Amino acid sequence: MCRATTDPGGPRRCSGDTRAAYRQSSHAVAVLEETESILKAVLAAEAAPAPLSSADGTSPGMPSAAAPPAPVKPKTVSFADKTTRVEDIRREIDDAIANLNTAEQWQDWLHFAGQFHHYSLQNQLLIRMQRPDATFVGGLKKVWNKKFNRSLVAGSKAIWVRAPKIVKKKHGDGTEEEVLTGWLDVPVYDVSDTTGPPLPKPPVVPYTRETGVAPPEMHTELEKQITAAGYTVERVELPENGPEAYTQDKPTKKVVVSTRYSDAHQAMALAHEWAHIHMGHMERHHEYHNGPGGQRPTMEVEAESVAYVIGRHFGLTPGGSAFSYIDGWANGDPKKVQQTADRVNKACKAIISKFPQATPAVAS
Repeated sequence: MCRATTDPGGPRRCSGDTRAAYRQSSHAVAVLEETESILKAVLAAEAAPAPLSSADGTSPGMPSAAAPPAPVKPKTVSFADKTTRVEDIRREIDDAIANLNTAEQWQDWLHFAGQFHHYSLQNQLLIRMQRPDATFVGGLKKVWNKKFNRSLVAGSKAIWVRAPKIVKKKHGDGTEEEVLTGWLDVPVYDVSDTTGPPLPKPPVVPYTRETGVAPPEMHTELEKQITAAGYTVERVELPENGPEAYTQDKPTKKVVVSTRYSDAHQAMALAHEWAHIHMGHMERHHEYHNGPGGQRPTMEVEAESVAYVIGRHFGLTPGGSAFSYIDGWANGDPKKVQQTADRVNKACKAIISKFPQATPAVAS
């Protein structure tokens, strides 16, 4: 979300510049942290008694200071005990949300959000913690038996999700109202737990800023939603060190995408700018700064996260460094993480639900 040179207060740096700057800063911090860990290890080794040597003269008790720690993967849980299932689910969801403030966990969740965008945040987390390798889940009778003519593999374990319990309340004037009265624990199963006719494979479109072509419908469908919101889309070759894309609000209301980069990268930039518009960031442009009370980091996390999920929906596979700047972004505040994740999830669901719906594709 940027301001051009013609806008009041412009120009403003844009999403592409922000992501590049964050990646550079994150890399520099990682180098410093690794150097610090090495120095600490060396100092500790010098201060400690010399370890006993093995037969070949090496020191078996000394860890390699330069070896980075193994990435922490989300634990796999089970809710087999129905007597404690409600409490167990609530506790595990709270823990999962608290752990979303790292780049690895956030991007892993977004991967699930892309595959299960029609599910709520809590159900995405529940699927992720029970079956990290899940690709497409559904209820046994309505989805697998009836819709896809597939059968359950013997011995398969259910994935427990939560479904709203809705009752119809009749009024004196004869009208009815649907009222949420609680939640039900519902079993679903992954496609790998079933046998039968195969489901189609999703497209895979590797890309970089310089290479890669997005499916044409990605551009088309995003532009439809952008123009429906009252904006126009322009594609021009912006300066080499300029933004990848930017959005002007009043009076022109247009999204400008640089043609300097690959077709796929242009589609991702378009998704990023549409996310800013859709999530109401343009109406809050006065909050788009890094000073006290500024919401620029949160807005960028939201827009880039939505763009990532949209890209995955169309088969685009961005590199692993796309969210390197998220580490520490929420400062350990689980409430902030949950609010942002909820907003991202709702935006993804609203945007993707307007795309033409085909038969669900299942990752191999």
